[in-house]
Amino acid sequence: MTSFAAQIEEWVRETEERMLAVTRDALNTMVNDMQLRERDGGRMRIDTGFLRLTGKAALNAIPSGPSQKPAGVVSGQYTGELDTWDGDALLAVLMDMKLGDTFYWGWTAAYAPVRNNYDGFMDIPVQNWQGYINTSTKKLRDRVRR
Repeated sequence: MTSFAAQIEEWVRETEERMLAVTRDALNTMVNDMQLRERDGGRMRIDTGFLRLTGKAALNAIPSGPSQKPAGVVSGQYTGELDTWDGDALLAVLMDMKLGDTFYWGWTAAYAPVRNNYDGFMDIPVQNWQGYINTSTKKLRDRVRR
């Protein structure tokens, strides 16, 4: 028979793991919605594809990267296979995340704030953060109950 203190410690550990799982899943879903192209039902317009490909995640520091398109980039240059954003780097950052970390997501393209002001590809998903948490909580609850 385990002690009451040991039972509480186990409950706290499981709760922390579940909180982190919900947060990771909600962030992953929200960022994928931010990155979703207009033609796929999202809000991000694609011209060269540069904006979408500058999306970066980081923990406890603002992400950085190129802010200007390389010289010679023309409309449509990154469309098709080159415009495919797979999110593996995002997942790697989320797997390193611990409770108490601050998650940052942003686009390093200099014109990202202007495009967001017009299209809301970041603002709309962020305003629905509670919805992402609710969906992820239900998903995890269903998985735990199986």
